[in-house]
Amino acid sequence: MPFAWPYLDDLAKLGFKIIFVSNSPVGDADSADLKERGTKLIVRENVGLDFSMWKCALESLDLSSVSQLLLTNSSIIGPLSPLAPILERAKDWNCDFWGMTDNNELALHLQSYFIMLSEKVIQSEAFIAFWKSVLAYQSKDQIVMSYEVGLTAWLQQNGFSWRPLVYQKDVWESYVRSRDFLRRTADRIIPGRGIPMGNTSLLFPDLLLEMGVPFLKSSLLKHGSRRITTQYASELLAEHWRYDSPSLGRIETEYAVNK
Repeated sequence: MPFAWPYLDDLAKLGFKIIFVSNSPVGDADSADLKERGTKLIVRENVGLDFSMWKCALESLDLSSVSQLLLTNSSIIGPLSPLAPILERAKDWNCDFWGMTDNNELALHLQSYFIMLSEKVIQSEAFIAFWKSVLAYQSKDQIVMSYEVGLTAWLQQNGFSWRPLVYQKDVWESYVRSRDFLRRTADRIIPGRGIPMGNTSLLFPDLLLEMGVPFLKSSLLKHGSRRITTQYASELLAEHWRYDSPSLGRIETEYAVNK
């Protein structure tokens, strides 16, 4: 669990009150660390994934007193650059909820590893109704379709506006610009040719880091992706890591063991 501490500490410094939900037992040492950080710990049965866990956390809150809500999960490592400047930029975006990246697989939506929601959304009947509908699905694909895609679609249908920090289309355009002339020409003649279409957080973590997204998907250290090897993912993490070295060593060891 040490990979979580830098993130929790950064969020606490930004003024967030944190609820940490775990689907597995938490050891005494980690429980003590969480308590010392002022983090509320909820340990629950291992049913459902992130949306079911968030539902559990929200049920422990009085949402009428919440003015801003961040939903985030353990699928990411970071932040690898400060969050504060991003939160400051978001104040000028004139949208009701936002995230780090969007994705057009299945349907255009915000990726759920980091979603910030405004008071206008939190206090709405639509938001409450969404969480009442959440079931503890075990299938990741079903969760993505029903809830990751569904949350963006449902809130948009109910009149709420949204945006990502970095747009998927801008990542693709950056990738195409980096290619040589002949390959760029081929991309234009045959749309999509040579471009690894899909989840940019898995395919283009190097570009996303350059464009200001402060997280790396943890699965890249285990499995890589069509474009990113596990070795390159480790190099990206080491290059952008901004905390003490022992923490990085523990993370790399943890993922090496769990491959």
